[in-house]
Amino acid sequence: MQKVKALIISKLANKDFMLALAASIIPILIRIVYIRSVSYLIPTDVFGAISISLVLIALLSQLSLALPSQAFRRFYNENIDQLDHFRSEFRLYLFFLILFSFFVGLAYFKVSFKDEGIYLYLLVYFAFVIEAIYSLAQSDLLLGLKRKKFLVYKIAHSVIWNIIPVLCYIYFKTIESFFLGIIISGSCFYIFARPKVKLEFSFCKIRTKKYFTFAYPIIITSIASWSIMASDRFFIDHYMDKASIGVYSILYQVGAIASVFSMVFMTYVNPLVLKKYEESSNEGIELLYRYANIFSVILVIFFGVFLFTPRFLLELLISPSILEVEDARLTLNLITISVIFSILHTTYGIVFFLKKKISYIGNLTLLCAVINFICNFSISKYGLLGAAGSTFISYFLLFILTIYYTNKVKDTELEPANGRL
Repeated sequence: MQKVKALIISKLANKDFMLALAASIIPILIRIVYIRSVSYLIPTDVFGAISISLVLIALLSQLSLALPSQAFRRFYNENIDQLDHFRSEFRLYLFFLILFSFFVGLAYFKVSFKDEGIYLYLLVYFAFVIEAIYSLAQSDLLLGLKRKKFLVYKIAHSVIWNIIPVLCYIYFKTIESFFLGIIISGSCFYIFARPKVKLEFSFCKIRTKKYFTFAYPIIITSIASWSIMASDRFFIDHYMDKASIGVYSILYQVGAIASVFSMVFMTYVNPLVLKKYEESSNEGIELLYRYANIFSVILVIFFGVFLFTPRFLLELLISPSILEVEDARLTLNLITISVIFSILHTTYGIVFFLKKKISYIGNLTLLCAVINFICNFSISKYGLLGAAGSTFISYFLLFILTIYYTNKVKDTELEPANGRL
């Protein structure tokens, strides 16, 4: 107990840790304001339609950002002496992936929004572009341990995505205004706050092959992760209606508040682990497990407290009309524990990245995505509870499989090729 107390005191006295904590807590507080606002001020059917558009942005982000962002993080410290050239390479990759995403998103939009014009899609697409630019900039700041500037970017990102669009909708009462708010505010901030660097692009075939060989399984992982997270919205839309999507999306947002712990871990611990691993692989793995085990205990305590949260406290965040929906509380509990298992899978799964065994993540996530897709048919009978139950089964299985395979992988020697199941 004394050791845990000493650890907590030392972290509170650590400036970098406090900045990392602020970069996690402040966005979550802003997110709470967002959840309260959409729950009480935006009709559930309207928010259901907005959520389907946000799911599209999530898909485009997974397709275009997952591969370069993982390679960027993994090889950043190896290129510390030539960062300008390293950044210019990934700037080029991002440019072409954003262009590619336009056509993927357009096909999705035509299927999901048959009655909407191209104007809404263009707004959704440019909101995604804003997200892509911010994603690369934030990764650069985080890995460079520029925590103060990273904090500014995180807060700005939260305001741009959670406060401005809601205010725009409240004033203009249109879905288009929601995304227009993101585009205008995001563009203005980035123009004034972007890093003072030359807009250069570079390409090296050998290095590109190296990055792609490491990160290509992430494409499978990203699509599968998106499927687990979002495919239930389409089943809800098919078997129920847009209002049900709105209710489920709000409950999911509340359950995802647990991600504040993941943000602290990824913001503070992950860069330390990556840096330590470059110095000593064994010490890097040990550091990861030491923090991950403490992190797991904190998440268990959080869920225990959440289970016994009285309804009147939940109503500070969620409209009573939403909590009165059949099985709403049980659905919320299942979503919350699912998010926790997802966080733990990501935390311990860092071992796969360190050992360059990313194919494990792709295979495991794909398996669980297929199971999730099949289970989503239960929505026709059990409604929102079926959606939450499908998500729980998938993330629980993914967590168990991740623990099993990371224990097999963590003591192996580093190989140039990706490991296979």
